[in-house]
Amino acid sequence: MAYDPSLLGPALQKMRERKGLRQIDVGEKMGGIKASTVASFEKPGANPGVATLFRYLDAIEATLEDLERELRAEDALEAEIRRDDQRLESEPGYRDAYRRMFESLEIEPDDNDPSLRTVIEKLRRFEEHDKQLLELQRRVSDLEDPKGSKK
Repeated sequence: MAYDPSLLGPALQKMRERKGLRQIDVGEKMGGIKASTVASFEKPGANPGVATLFRYLDAIEATLEDLERELRAEDALEAEIRRDDQRLESEPGYRDAYRRMFESLEIEPDDNDPSLRTVIEKLRRFEEHDKQLLELQRRVSDLEDPKGSKK
């Protein structure tokens, strides 16, 4: 399966963070390279050589299969983000809801901020909860006024 090459760096970063390692730790395990060099492998669009990629995976004690699973997850997240972007463009109510959620969380959305992915994942959970709440409110309203008559 082919993956968007821009996802490699963020996938490596997530794997490292999940292991509780810092960039400096990985650099030491890779033979004493600088943390800034490790950071360059984790940027969107990073393209480390094959040997470097395997040294990085060894340093975080991960396999190529682990990386493939992470890339699959990143690819699915990117597809969801693209769908949300399309909805944000086409549905004003959806855009307003996201804006209100960002404001309530006091987060300034920034496409260059890698933590935006985490925020979007949390917002999706809020969205699902809101859908369930709206359905419940509709049902309660129907029970209170089954014929839709106005008093």
